[in-house]
Amino acid sequence: MSKRFVIALIKHETNTFSPIATPLSAFGHGNGPSYGEDARQAFAGSNTPFAAFLDIARREGAEAVTPIAAESWPSNMATRETFEALLQPLEAAVRAGCDACFLDLHGAMAVEDCDDAEG
Repeated sequence: MSKRFVIALIKHETNTFSPIATPLSAFGHGNGPSYGEDARQAFAGSNTPFAAFLDIARREGAEAVTPIAAESWPSNMATRETFEALLQPLEAAVRAGCDACFLDLHGAMAVEDCDDAEG
């Protein structure tokens, strides 16, 4: 039986001094997040952790599930609604079952009601 690896990217550097809002459309640098095969195509071979995770899955003969790839330029806090929209595809993929979950995170995202979104 093949392994199933969930691979996702959610990156945002919050700058609470920035007047620039961070809606869902800000992820993907203005185009919104990438999902599924589009996420894989956007980052495969890109010299990023996400691409390295894809390489690991291929080396291990695992199915690579890529529910979301979303990164934004530094800007103010994301809303709870935006944060939940980023998490929903990832949560659904993990709930469907996996042998490993590889997350490409920045570690500096804040949400309007949470200063440590990655935590």
